[in-house]
Amino acid sequence: YDKPDLYSLWLLNIQFNLDLIWFDGAGNIVYIKQDAAPCMNTLDAAQCTYKNTIPARYVLAATTGFINYHNITIDSKIKLVSI
Repeated sequence: YDKPDLYSLWLLNIQFNLDLIWFDGAGNIVYIKQDAAPCMNTLDAAQCTYKNTIPARYVLAATTGFINYHNITIDSKIKLVSI
């Protein structure tokens, strides 16, 4: 995103659960949601919308298990090699 803020992700019609990682411009992880479940219809929107609680500039979505496999915690840092 252009600036740090609170950003919601609506996982409508995604076919599998995701790990979501919000981080700032310096690569500091500010919010993590593991195993975020999608929804298959708009009636369930409230249950499949995920939002960070601390402003972030970037969001990384990966398959469930990514956070555990890479031992990512709120104290971890992400290095962007290229965008």
